Amino acid sequence: MQNKKLGFKLCWIFGFVGFLAGFIGPLILRPEANQGPLLGILIMGPMGFAAGIVFWLLGNRFSWSANTERQVMRLGCGLIVFSVIVVAFAPHPNWIGRLYEVEFVSCRAVATETENVIANWQKRIESVSSLLPRQGWQDETKNMLRDEPGSILEANILSEKNVKKEKSFLKEEKFVAYAITYNGSHRSSFYIAQSCMQLPVDNRSSYFVPADIMHLVPDKSRPWPPTVIGDLLVKATLLQVPEYLRLL
Repeated sequence: MQNKKLGFKLCWIFGFVGFLAGFIGPLILRPEANQGPLLGILIMGPMGFAAGIVFWLLGNRFSWSANTERQVMRLGCGLIVFSVIVVAFAPHPNWIGRLYEVEFVSCRAVATETENVIANWQKRIESVSSLLPRQGWQDETKNMLRDEPGSILEANILSEKNVKKEKSFLKEEKFVAYAITYNGSHRSSFYIAQSCMQLPVDNRSSYFVPADIMHLVPDKSRPWPPTVIGDLLVKATLLQVPEYLRLL
């Protein structure tokens, strides 16, 4: 029995295979990528359909036989699946934080900022109507800041690097640092879980700031105002540079 020509069905076949491969492939190959299925919806599906139109037009132009159409269909579907695999296993950098080299300008105890912190959060609370503050937050904040041994550090940023973790198929994960440049000097304020007396005597040091976003937006799943010192002070927290990042 002679095979029937596919005709315009070739477009729908390529589009469907592209959508299916792009939607299911990332779920299997990279389950941690929660936006992976969008590859099928926004990219591979439409591209597969567009490729089908191109091959359909070529088939009409050169009068492909039914067997030739099916060979093109198998080849095209194979290329679509292969493309999804390549995209899924390509290096995907994951930002994990920043490395800073800083020069200390001034240092003060967290407790000295108690009144300012409470006043700032009172303004934030008054501007939010969707969530009530936790009971007794002012007294808890006063006690927390009074007993906090850490410091607020004003520092000139001598160098700053974005640190990303890259991992690709059949390769070990590695950490890569990308330098950030500024025009002129740049100063910022940080929180550090050390007293001013514990800072290096030469007034310079390197620190790591994780990529965790400060929880400053009202959220019923978290205390409001926050109970984490860095969030409460609205300042990035300086940590010691991890051993695996010291060579970057």
